[in-house]
Amino acid sequence: MNRRQFIRNGVGCVGLGCAESAFGIGGAHRTMTHVERVDAALQGKPVDRPPYTLYLSPQQATPRVQAHDHIRFQREFNTDIVIVMNPYPYPAEDTGRWFNIKVVDSPYPDELTALQLIGKGLKKQVYFVDSICSPFTTAWYLFNSERHPQGDVSLDDLAETKLRAFREFQSSNAVAWASVLEAITQSTINHIIKAKEIGVSGVFVNVINACSRFGAPEDYDEFSKPYDERVFRELSDTKLAVIHLQNLDNAFLPQLAQFGAPVVHYSTIRTGISIAAIRKHFSGTIMGGVDEISFDRRTVRQIRREWISAWAEAGPRFVAAPGGPVPSESTWRQLGHLQDSLPAWY
Repeated sequence: MNRRQFIRNGVGCVGLGCAESAFGIGGAHRTMTHVERVDAALQGKPVDRPPYTLYLSPQQATPRVQAHDHIRFQREFNTDIVIVMNPYPYPAEDTGRWFNIKVVDSPYPDELTALQLIGKGLKKQVYFVDSICSPFTTAWYLFNSERHPQGDVSLDDLAETKLRAFREFQSSNAVAWASVLEAITQSTINHIIKAKEIGVSGVFVNVINACSRFGAPEDYDEFSKPYDERVFRELSDTKLAVIHLQNLDNAFLPQLAQFGAPVVHYSTIRTGISIAAIRKHFSGTIMGGVDEISFDRRTVRQIRREWISAWAEAGPRFVAAPGGPVPSESTWRQLGHLQDSLPAWY
């Protein structure tokens, strides 16, 4: 008996009864391929188990090393979806003014090289998706990377000062804001087009401003929504257009169906918002349910209970995953706990 068989036998089918009853799983199964499993979950059809994925924060690397690491990670942990973490920053202009940017063929040429290598390595046996920031999120990071006078203020006060200045720029410089968001959006779309030609199955889009810290839902509608809609419109012919809500407040829940993404990924731990609450407002596929913050301290049994509970709340359109990157200091044994928590028949 190998380590994984031992863990599974020890964990048993803790909590699986409710899932078996709800989705008609259990007993003898034909093990599905990664692609079959993801396709079924996206369509709300029966699966042998929910598809799953996990990822670490991006690490600076050459495209070849980046590709090697992602392929090795998938082979080791047998994930159903490969989320290719993009370590390359959006290129800033050297004018000293963050908003003086122009449209480019792709902001991430090295990422495209890595995607080509990953696609070849996976041989169409596993869906893989690129990761990018939404136009608003990119603008925030570009603004935040500018040198700002710090003086004697604390880091928290500096962050709030930058945020106020950023929001003031949006409100007081309508032409400049539209110009920079247009350049970022079109450049992002150019990149997506090239990524789709390579063979990605979608894109993991990080949206930072679905929370009151960046404004009310009306502010999202004014400053962000038109550009996000264009990004997801370009992704409408892909299977896995995922909106990763890095931040999420309850006030934004009614807008979930308006974001234009068929898959929503978020953290139940950071937001305090349950999967059931998301399901009330969103009929598409929900990705998440597993504690990413303390992932390296969770047992196999605890992780199993988390995704089973999330699956029961989400229904069949569900992908089990941590709500964000798991701790980078996680050991390979700890990273394998989610895989080890999967049903014993898999």
